[in-house]
Amino acid sequence: MVTLDLSPEQIVHARHLAGASHDQFQFAKARGHYPNARRTHIIGKLGEIGAHAYLCDEGFRCDATYADASRVSQCDIIVNDVLRVEIKTWSACHWHDLGRCIAVKQLEDVKRKCDIVLWCVVSANDLDPEQGAPGDSCSVRLAGWSEVGDIADAPVRKTGYGNMRKVMNYQLDESDLRDIPSLHERLSEG
Repeated sequence: MVTLDLSPEQIVHARHLAGASHDQFQFAKARGHYPNARRTHIIGKLGEIGAHAYLCDEGFRCDATYADASRVSQCDIIVNDVLRVEIKTWSACHWHDLGRCIAVKQLEDVKRKCDIVLWCVVSANDLDPEQGAPGDSCSVRLAGWSEVGDIADAPVRKTGYGNMRKVMNYQLDESDLRDIPSLHERLSEG
């Protein structure tokens, strides 16, 4: 696993992108796979920014499609002009029970738009999604990755607890994730 600490500037950038994506889906006519909440958008953007920074630091050429709202139907990052990467991110408090999921109804869309999924965990439980505070900090852990076929082979479970909407998901066990060193090989082969 790899953990990165995001800078205050990256956190501000995540808030800005999250606000735009939340607003875009707020007025969409179709209901999404999961609730449309500002907090979930910022968690997702923090993961995307962290993954992008890591891949660039490792020398991969990355097209950050996640940063362009007009490209929302594409994968999140295109590596070396070829490999399409989707970033899926959970806050640390939800990783154990709800992490590593793709909604059953979402799988065909995932198959269409990406080759692999990179799973991230964000430690930012008290980060206010609406506005920053001096000293905000956040770390992003790259927990592993999966080929899209790995997800299709995962068991289907109804996830959610308490008052959450229960969603039928393909959910991988953490032990089923491929490790980050093997990601380098996969990204290099395209």
